[in-house]
Amino acid sequence: MATTFGTTGVGGTPRECASAYIVANKYTLTESGTVTKLSAYLYKKYAPDAFKMAIYSDASPMVKLCEGTGVMPVTAGWADCTISSGGELTAGDYWITLMGDCDWYLYYNAAALHAFAETNTYANGFPANIAAWDYDDGAVTYSIYATYTPGGGGDVSLPLTGVCG
Repeated sequence: MATTFGTTGVGGTPRECASAYIVANKYTLTESGTVTKLSAYLYKKYAPDAFKMAIYSDASPMVKLCEGTGVMPVTAGWADCTISSGGELTAGDYWITLMGDCDWYLYYNAAALHAFAETNTYANGFPANIAAWDYDDGAVTYSIYATYTPGGGGDVSLPLTGVCG
């Protein structure tokens, strides 16, 4: 049976994000499992467009463990990236991240925990490693989460990538 970690509730406020912008929230996975999809509550102005999501380890440097690509809707709603391979995680803390191309909106709520951001172009994709976040994105929790199947869990020291459809 699939379960989730991250923020599954819809945030009350949309934040406009730029194409050279990766947003991230840190979440705790309480058991080992295999990530099957990543989801975000967002929209793209004017026309549907691609977006990317990834999970990074909470180590130094942060290592990309899996990623995928999805399509943003033109009206606010949940959009998914399905992980076709990889995504095996052990219990621990992880960063769920998201980037879009341009003029996209991601929903959030105010929170005690801070989100962080990294400067990077959409065309370059997610870096394999992030030494440290470029800046504090404020006390917000984005509407982003991972769906996983409990059990197993792999060696999270190696990057595991997947292709979304």
